[in-house]
Amino acid sequence: MQGADEDYYLSVSYLLRVANKAPDLFKSSESQVKRQILKLLLQNCQVNDVTLCPTYRSPFHVFVKGASRQKWLPGLYALRTLRFEFARAKP
Repeated sequence: MQGADEDYYLSVSYLLRVANKAPDLFKSSESQVKRQILKLLLQNCQVNDVTLCPTYRSPFHVFVKGASRQKWLPGLYALRTLRFEFARAKP
């Protein structure tokens, strides 16, 4: 089971490194590759005047939309405030 966990973390690590380089990889790619990437990411695009309005495929829409900080670390702000107030209250 430990080998499977290690493979999982290596895969995630590789995926994150590639994702961080995605803008540069896209810019340096040929038109055919760019078209394939856009086809993978985008479901439907509309053009309003000169603005491109994309609709992203699942699960990519989650990354574009983002998540609120509250969902990531729900009690972090309260914990930080509590620590500060506790330190301030000490004589």
